[in-house]
Amino acid sequence: MSMKKGMKQICTIAAIILVLCLIPLKDYYKDGGSVRYKAVFYEITRWHEMSDTEPDGFRDGLQIKILGFTIYDRYFD
Repeated sequence: MSMKKGMKQICTIAAIILVLCLIPLKDYYKDGGSVRYKAVFYEITRWHEMSDTEPDGFRDGLQIKILGFTIYDRYFD
C-alpha cells in the first residue's frame, strides 16, 4: 500500500516540474519592440526591430527554438 502512495507522489511531482518547465518568461529587447518568450524546453522570439533599409522603418520576424535547435527562423516582408 505504501509503495503505491510513494509512486503516486513521485508522478505528481514529476508532472508539476514538467508543467513549470513549459511556463515562459517574457523579455523585451530595446530595438523597437521585439519580445522573447523563454522556457526551459523552448524559446520564441518575435522580432520588431528598427531598420533603415525597410520602407516603414521596421523589420518583423519570428524565430522558434526547441531544445536549443532552431526550427523556424523567418523575417516577414
